[in-house]
Amino acid sequence: MENGLPGRKSKIMSFVNDLRVAVRSLARTQGLAVTVVLTLALGIGANAAIFTLVRGVLLKPDIMLSAFILSVRGVNDPGKTMSLMPSPTMTYPTPA
Repeated sequence: MENGLPGRKSKIMSFVNDLRVAVRSLARTQGLAVTVVLTLALGIGANAAIFTLVRGVLLKPDIMLSAFILSVRGVNDPGKTMSLMPSPTMTYPTPA
């Protein structure tokens, strides 16, 4: 028992031993290791590309479709408290 946690050292040592066995077996079969790494890289890359496309096309709101655009800025007159007033905004025509 180290640090008051029962079985912690044995679990860590078991994980390290399993990791060593996995690295040795992959070193023996280098073709499999390369195939696994390339498959993972292609999968992660495809997932990132599809997510970026879906987010850009479907999930990101279009500013032209916004019903109301308002910009709020602070105005501080001398001797008065801070007040908020909308700034002039330009409205975009709605698409037909």
